[in-house]
Amino acid sequence: MEKQFFDRFGDLLALHHSKLTNKEKYNNWLDLVSGKKRVVLGARSAIFTPVQNLSLVIVDEEGESSYKQDTSPLYDTRVLCEYLQNSRGIKVVFGSATPSLRSFYKIHDQQFAYHPMKVRFNKKTLPEFHVVNLKSEFHNKNKSIFSKELHAKMSKELALGNQVILFVSRRGHSSFVMCRSCSEVLECKNCDVSLTYHDSKRLHCHYCDYQIVMPQVCPTCQSTAIKYFGLGTQKVEEFFKKEFPHIKYARLDTDVTRYKGALESVLKDMGDKKIQVLIGTQMIAKGLDFEDVTLTAILNPDSMVKMGDYSAREKAFSLFIQIAGRAGRSEKAGNVILQTYTPENEVYKYCKQYEVDDFMSAELLSRKELQFPPFYHLIQFLSSSEDVKIAEQNIEKFYLELQNSLKDNVDYILYPPQSSPLEKIDRRYRFRIVLKTQLDSLIWKNIFDLIKRYRSKNKSRLKIIVDAENLL
Repeated sequence: MEKQFFDRFGDLLALHHSKLTNKEKYNNWLDLVSGKKRVVLGARSAIFTPVQNLSLVIVDEEGESSYKQDTSPLYDTRVLCEYLQNSRGIKVVFGSATPSLRSFYKIHDQQFAYHPMKVRFNKKTLPEFHVVNLKSEFHNKNKSIFSKELHAKMSKELALGNQVILFVSRRGHSSFVMCRSCSEVLECKNCDVSLTYHDSKRLHCHYCDYQIVMPQVCPTCQSTAIKYFGLGTQKVEEFFKKEFPHIKYARLDTDVTRYKGALESVLKDMGDKKIQVLIGTQMIAKGLDFEDVTLTAILNPDSMVKMGDYSAREKAFSLFIQIAGRAGRSEKAGNVILQTYTPENEVYKYCKQYEVDDFMSAELLSRKELQFPPFYHLIQFLSSSEDVKIAEQNIEKFYLELQNSLKDNVDYILYPPQSSPLEKIDRRYRFRIVLKTQLDSLIWKNIFDLIKRYRSKNKSRLKIIVDAENLL
């Protein structure tokens, strides 16, 4: 995207993202203050840059949860954009092939104007969406990562010189390592999560980066029946090399892009057609435009749809539609193959017909019945400490004070303290309270008054997340 913007705006353009040096950010800042530069292309924090006479903000892929920062300072770029529009009259455009449920609700509530694009930019038809039943594959003795339909379709497209994108929801080789003798799952010592196996023969924690060498025997029972399970990008890469040894490919995930220039190099090779297959995580789902990509495949969608969070279906649907959109973007027709053990799931049925509005309407109805956002606000109060007792005592103390602060209010649901689903991250134990409310001005005032006067117990932290998008 940088190239297109520089080609159009030249010296008027300033970039703003985390990979710039402090000096580059400082120089851009001075150029914006002076008016020398008047266009900013950047990530969520670009909303704070000092653009002079700001008149337009465009938020591309507005459904992305990454627009919300969950570390201090806490903010949501989309909410700030609405504030700029309401307070200063600045025009705001939210763009997405799959708008967030929050925006879809505001469209139907006539808070947002809606300008749908009925056809693709090049007026080509959408890729044909195929749902493959992996249960049938298993019954037919196919234990491969690739279904017979996907393997045949890949072979055909690659033989024609076309390109393929394979989406996997997890990086690494395998999701977890388990002993088949005693059922022990190897977990991070700092976090309440399983370790992920990487092809470096090491186990990694994707939360705190704790690592150990893959053991040869189970640490608990000393059995040699220890094995890795699940599907990650490295495992797909390994299997692809065996099935298609002469096809040039690349992998794209955060293990690769942590090296400077790696992302740009892979995307350039794909654009120059030096590689035919791209294997990757969510970073390959949006924004890629390669004319020879005629097939995209979604290899493990069930883990995303059934994640257990209230927003899982929305996020999965949006991601699958976006991945589908990477295929058939020029003169060549595209196909999408989604492999699942639950083909009857409604999310896949909506995907197959590209029924975005119908899915959003059905999901809104479900959220309203269950009193979830966007009809109710969801506030999470999270206590953490390296001492489990202190973390728990802190949240119990806050719960009693919050109950007392809200005693004169009626329109809320306050759930009692509980340990977080991920109870321990980076050596800190976590306990939480969840509050559902429509947040009238009195409730807001009571909450803010309590936060101002409340003091956490020694060696503990209290974090408040408004409109939490993920309760896991």
